Amino acid sequence: MTLELELLNNLYILKPVRVMVLRYFSLEPFMNLTLQKGSEISLPRWIAEILEKNGIVEILDRTITPQELSKIKFSQMQQKSQIIRIEDFFYIKMKKTIEDLETKAKKEGDINLLKIVEKMREDFADISRLRLSFIIRAVQLGGLDVIEKNLAIEEKLLVNLIKSTLSTWSNKFALI
Repeated sequence: MTLELELLNNLYILKPVRVMVLRYFSLEPFMNLTLQKGSEISLPRWIAEILEKNGIVEILDRTITPQELSKIKFSQMQQKSQIIRIEDFFYIKMKKTIEDLETKAKKEGDINLLKIVEKMREDFADISRLRLSFIIRAVQLGGLDVIEKNLAIEEKLLVNLIKSTLSTWSNKFALI
């Protein structure tokens, strides 16, 4: 399982992300690319994050705001019979967003931001629990085809791990 999670994280950091170039920079000899101030380009996330830390680019990848996270939670709670669609890498993005905001709040001593982070953490945990219960029921009842299109890539990995574990267990003990 750890291999699959590591591969998923690597897939996320290798995925291209749009950036706004803040200042001229040459990526040669690493890449045959020169960044021109004011341009927008796509770069692998890991390169974009390094360049952003050094003030060369700004990542334009939209993060989920606390209000949007609350809306997702509310929407998922309202849907009694269906799992709502969330984007791939939702869990990775949310975990990173929450960790980054918490670090910023602690560094700046911002109590209000810490409260926002705590609310985001609670909403994120609630969303995760709600969705996990949907997934487990779908695996139990054989309704994965109904919900699969609305799952994030992290959840699809979880579904495969659950199915594999259940299959191994059934073959070993239950002969189902």
